[in-house]
Amino acid sequence: ETLSVSIDELMGTTGTPAKKKKSEDVSYKILKKVRVIEELPVRDQNAIFLFINALVEKNKTRKEKKTN
Repeated sequence: ETLSVSIDELMGTTGTPAKKKKSEDVSYKILKKVRVIEELPVRDQNAIFLFINALVEKNKTRKEKKTN
């Protein structure tokens, strides 16, 4: 109570999904790229995110077609 943390949280048994990734689970290579992107002008950042989103949607559609 003093720390405002439950016993479950201290023990790591809060019932969070096992598949949820923590920031430390992200590869170093990806983190380096993100840091480079952060240094780019906002317009370039937006272009990168549009491209990433397009790839994600394309692959999501491809996976959906395989399951049908």
